[in-house]
Amino acid sequence: MLELWAAVPLLCAGSAALLLTRFTRTAAVACWIPAIPVGTVSVLLTVQAFDRDGPVGIAAPGPVVTATGTAVAAVAAVGVLASAHLRKGAR
Repeated sequence: MLELWAAVPLLCAGSAALLLTRFTRTAAVACWIPAIPVGTVSVLLTVQAFDRDGPVGIAAPGPVVTATGTAVAAVAAVGVLASAHLRKGAR
């Protein structure tokens, strides 16, 4: 899993490039796909960050910021897909 974690910024950069080239639905899907597992992992790490009994602690701000960012990205991706669907229906 940690080997795949390095691909997350590349996927996000690819999604931004697709958005700039006006491939909005493809960019939204490319953003939404990594947002779900990254958000899930960051929420689980946030829960573990408040467990102070282990020998190694996790700093809480990192996973909290990641979870917030992925939530915003997922909502934005759904919004882009919904608006693209509504525009398609209006034609």
